[in-house]
Amino acid sequence: MNTLISASIFLGTLISFFDILAHRITEEDYYTTVMGLALVVVAGRYIDTMSRRSTSEDLLRVYKPLTQNRHARLHPTGQVVPESYLTVGDQIVIPPYSIIPCDCYITEGTTSINQALITGEAMPVRKPIGDFLLGGTRNLGNELVAVVDKDQRESFYAQLVKGAVEAAGSKDEQNHTLDMITKYLVVCVISLAVLVPLKEICSLAESLSYEALRYAMARAMTVLTCACPCALGLAIPSAVVAAAGISSQNGLLITKGYNTIRKLSSTESIVFDKTGALTRAMLDITHFETTKAWKRPIAEFWTYICAVEERSVTNHPIGRAVFTAGVSHLDAAWPEIKAHVESRNITSESCKGVSGEVSLGQEPWRRVDIGNMRYMLSCDVSDLPDERQKQDCGMIQVHVAIDRKYAGTLFVTDAVRGDAERTVSQLRTMGYSTHLLTGDMPQSALRVSQLLSIPILASEATPRDKLDLVKQLQKEGNVVAMVGDGLNDGLSLAAADVGIALYHDVATPTVGSSVFILNSRLGSIPLLLQVAKLTMRQIHYNLAWVFGYNALALSMASGFFSPFGIVLTPAVIIARSPQVSCRVRPF
Repeated sequence: MNTLISASIFLGTLISFFDILAHRITEEDYYTTVMGLALVVVAGRYIDTMSRRSTSEDLLRVYKPLTQNRHARLHPTGQVVPESYLTVGDQIVIPPYSIIPCDCYITEGTTSINQALITGEAMPVRKPIGDFLLGGTRNLGNELVAVVDKDQRESFYAQLVKGAVEAAGSKDEQNHTLDMITKYLVVCVISLAVLVPLKEICSLAESLSYEALRYAMARAMTVLTCACPCALGLAIPSAVVAAAGISSQNGLLITKGYNTIRKLSSTESIVFDKTGALTRAMLDITHFETTKAWKRPIAEFWTYICAVEERSVTNHPIGRAVFTAGVSHLDAAWPEIKAHVESRNITSESCKGVSGEVSLGQEPWRRVDIGNMRYMLSCDVSDLPDERQKQDCGMIQVHVAIDRKYAGTLFVTDAVRGDAERTVSQLRTMGYSTHLLTGDMPQSALRVSQLLSIPILASEATPRDKLDLVKQLQKEGNVVAMVGDGLNDGLSLAAADVGIALYHDVATPTVGSSVFILNSRLGSIPLLLQVAKLTMRQIHYNLAWVFGYNALALSMASGFFSPFGIVLTPAVIIARSPQVSCRVRPF
């Protein structure tokens, strides 16, 4: 664009200069035309600069919470260190009304947290012991002691900001293609600007005069001015930026720009994970049972559980529910008990369970296994109960074994989200096929399937099984969107054409997801799909308008419509330029 404008201004100035030398100054001099063209270009650049400045200010506003606190106080030493030095496992003190420096979970204290910047929630959220705090949110209540789960650079908040920046500045394949088209368009316009005046000169070779040369140069200036490659470059970004803005206003973050929107617009099948997606992320332990052989205090039973689950609490919502229930049962005694508890050799298997060794004070080390029946069998646990007795109720059973002997069972239930049935029904009405894919037992999957009228793709599926099933749908020719919480379905989220992760009050991993539902509302998914379709429709309209305008304008500037008395002048083209730019609109 700069090349064409510069050449056009140069030609206009040159024509006017020759007019002065030839003493043929008329009302049709091109000084005013050149000034008008320069004014339009400068005004456009100014508007673009203001737009970029506004974007920068928005990003600075997002980054600001992480830069307000520069130091953190370690617990229990009280040592003050830079927040960038915090590592996983550090215990920190979070004063009242301060910004949470990184992803962590509470070990002491209860408070209210303002999460408006991330989730858009207007009201503070109460956070008891065991709950997660996200970096960038604000502590509105009491002083807390928390354990760092992720350092500042890897926090959920930092990843969201990084994704937003990448989406704003990404150059995907389609943008690169448009860049190439723009380059070829510029070459064609320059070639046309040379050929058109040559044609005029050749046609008037016998009666060549200054007026003929002036007219030929004016034709070249018109050709250079009428081309609008900048509009071609704005056809996609303008619509994508508008889509990102509308989405963010509704609690949605779209990363990877145009590619994500294009795939969303062509999505045919939507696969839902059950736990954390169709059901609430906060699972509840309805009750628990210990064996008759367990003669020790119930508090000791929960202490073994908390000691093992504490390190793997972010790996799955069930693990978090178990840990939270244990801390709740131990109540205020947990911080004191924790100081005398040691754990080691903690290992976990996704969707199965967790194991480790625990020592309570001076007592010997004991092996603790927590998980489903399949995991208990793999750990060679003895005296296991008959699981079929409780399966009909659809509750999730989490078994506990100590020293490879069955000690008790925790019964977990997950309530279906209030907006799940409406969302699934709306998606079916819109023409999408929906599927339920879960690692839970068949009875639990069947309960949710019947409530929501959604077919089961598979139950008791491992992360690898989920990955294979998503790929199988793709092999059948479907464009697949996977909806999950990002905890144990990262592989399938990454394998799907579009990974949609729902934010919860946990440090949800961002790997594999290209869309984040920050308000955790399933009802945002139909809106997301509608925005994607409208955006692609607007992109196609923008491209059609730009190509049509350039083809028509160049034809008229080249003189193809001269026999009909239609002739373009540079002044007319300059007057049309702002309208062309404004015509390439986001929505």
